[in-house]
Amino acid sequence: MVLLSVNTGSLYSQAPNIPELADLTQTFIAKKAEIQKPISDLAVKYRAALEKSRDESTAAGKLDAVLAAVDSLNALDEGVVERQLDKKGTEAARLRTIYLRQKEELTRQEAPLILRVTGAYIEQLNTLATKLTKEKKIPEATVVAGELDTVKLETVKPSATLGAIRTEVRDLVNQEWVYAFAPPRSKPMTFLPNGDIGDGQNPQEAKWEYRSPYLLIFLQTGEVGRAFVYDHVGKKWIGTSKTKSSLSSEGCYIVRRPLEKK
Repeated sequence: MVLLSVNTGSLYSQAPNIPELADLTQTFIAKKAEIQKPISDLAVKYRAALEKSRDESTAAGKLDAVLAAVDSLNALDEGVVERQLDKKGTEAARLRTIYLRQKEELTRQEAPLILRVTGAYIEQLNTLATKLTKEKKIPEATVVAGELDTVKLETVKPSATLGAIRTEVRDLVNQEWVYAFAPPRSKPMTFLPNGDIGDGQNPQEAKWEYRSPYLLIFLQTGEVGRAFVYDHVGKKWIGTSKTKSSLSSEGCYIVRRPLEKK
């Protein structure tokens, strides 16, 4: 499971005299932490359950169970729970299975929320950079632009799903979209970093992948449902019949969802 993560401190530390950037950054960090709290709380409960298993197994003289619990605690500390090898039949293995299942569900729930606050943060940084530039505060505007690039690059880590991370592909994950599947009929859609469709998922739109130059939407069966190419003029993804797909892509399009005005 690929998690969204943003490092927001490095560039800001170079410009202590930009209070607007400080305010935006701290608000973003606070909102992101609030969204991620359920996963943090889950990790705390998982640790407590492992420690209980370790202590009870120690009292019972069950060495294999003790070692399994210790290994799981170490994996949790190192952030490698997903890659840990289970010692089957132990309480630690059972707890790990439950933890990973619950974490996956929470991650799926939080991803669209992270995308939303990150998208809003990116828009705010763009606005601030423009404002500072107009005020001829070029060094400050340059720092804000650097923070903007950092957020965009670090929100999505390079992966097989994203391939060579072109700007328009990276923006798929960083933004919310409207999918016009049978214009004028449409629905909200988000693209998760692990290749799943978030909002708007159904058997006809289950997963996605970028295979240059095509954005492919997969059916639940694994077949390509529809294919799109990026229109740099219209700044949207438009359906194409130039690659094989199960459903007609003609007339379909995917466009960035406008931010709601407060």
